[in-house]
Amino acid sequence: MKRVALPLAVLFVCLVACVGAGSDSSHSSQEQTEAEMKEQVYTHALWRVKPGNEEAFIEKWVAVGEAFSNLEEPPLWGTLLRSATEPNVFYSFGPWRTAADIDRMRDDKTAQAALSELVQLCEEATPGMYHVVKHVDVKGR
Repeated sequence: MKRVALPLAVLFVCLVACVGAGSDSSHSSQEQTEAEMKEQVYTHALWRVKPGNEEAFIEKWVAVGEAFSNLEEPPLWGTLLRSATEPNVFYSFGPWRTAADIDRMRDDKTAQAALSELVQLCEEATPGMYHVVKHVDVKGR
């Protein structure tokens, strides 16, 4: 697989929180929530696609999602964003249940083959795994 920017072969990532189970003390509830958030893992990537390959990239990204769906422990969901000002720049992210699930995805030959095809369409690919640090819920207006 062609590796660009970072040597990780990960697709999805980013930032969401687990809600704490609650307790009598707001301080201990906050600590529990923060501890749970640190357990939540995401994959996140910047994809700078070679000009003219944007539609093929989108198709291959969907194929990666299909490969991930066939994993024993797939991600919970995945999202692909496209820059409004640079049409060849994409970001993808999504949560996984555990870091071990991401490690198993990295060992899966079918998932890695799909990712390799995706990376071949890119000038730059910077995927990685992240833990949630904070999450803010915005209350209704």
